[in-house]
Amino acid sequence: WDKLPKDADAIVAAVSHKQYKAMPLGDILGKMKKGGVFTDVKSAYDPAAIRAAGATLWRL
Repeated sequence: WDKLPKDADAIVAAVSHKQYKAMPLGDILGKMKKGGVFTDVKSAYDPAAIRAAGATLWRL
């Protein structure tokens, strides 16, 4: 995780793994460019927090 770049255009959260749910959302979104797309397939994350961080949200 620490070696991943911090300029992803999008992040896809397809499975709600415990290790990622335990991470602060800011750490996850910090791997993505401002205005990037966060895809939350399982609707596991707070949509208001994602939008407040400047990300575009897509959910099923």
